[in-house]
Amino acid sequence: MTVRHTPMPMKAAAPRGLITRIGATNPDADTYDDDRDIDWIAVERTANGDYNPALLNQAELRETAILLGRAGLRERAISSRLSVYERRIGEWLATAGLLPPERICSRDNCGHVSTGRGLCNSHLQLKRKHEKRAREAAQQTQNLEVAA
Repeated sequence: MTVRHTPMPMKAAAPRGLITRIGATNPDADTYDDDRDIDWIAVERTANGDYNPALLNQAELRETAILLGRAGLRERAISSRLSVYERRIGEWLATAGLLPPERICSRDNCGHVSTGRGLCNSHLQLKRKHEKRAREAAQQTQNLEVAA
């Protein structure tokens, strides 16, 4: 007795990616940007999880992070997917205008991601340094008053 194998009809796989094909709407679209050294197909595949992010250059990683940020992913998820520091992801999203104003440093149109007290890391360290000096100066004057 012979058993015949009848092949199952192939079903189209459901799209699992967050980003649509770069040249899908415009087949004449150029998929490589010579000026910025960006391969848009590699960016799209990385955003969808089909490509190793270690093979991308910094410009491609930045564009991938921005695409994922526009798709609604948070910095931590983008950071783990691309193996890039979370702070760098935040800076890229801030420069792209994808972070709310309360997440941006409030001093002198800095534009960096705020880490605490509404300030970026640099301005926060500066503020702490000035506060420490003010405390030390106040304590010295208090010590002088007690001694006199």
